[in-house]
Amino acid sequence: MTDRSLDLRLPNEERMKECKRTAAVNEAEPLSEEFLSAQKELFTGGIGEKSIVQPPFFINIGENIHIGKNVVIMP
Repeated sequence: MTDRSLDLRLPNEERMKECKRTAAVNEAEPLSEEFLSAQKELFTGGIGEKSIVQPPFFINIGENIHIGKNVVIMP
């Protein structure tokens, strides 16, 4: 895996995509198909079986984040 650098102070195309993916998760009805699909798209490293990230949450870069099995993340 290669290191990446992203200046979060400056808006750019990649950061805007992450903002849109995060908004899709935060705006969807929890546990709906739309919600689960948006989570999979946001967490490209994978989200384990019976795991859930409860909205609202905020993230800068969801790429390569892996969430294991039976994990619950709540605000």
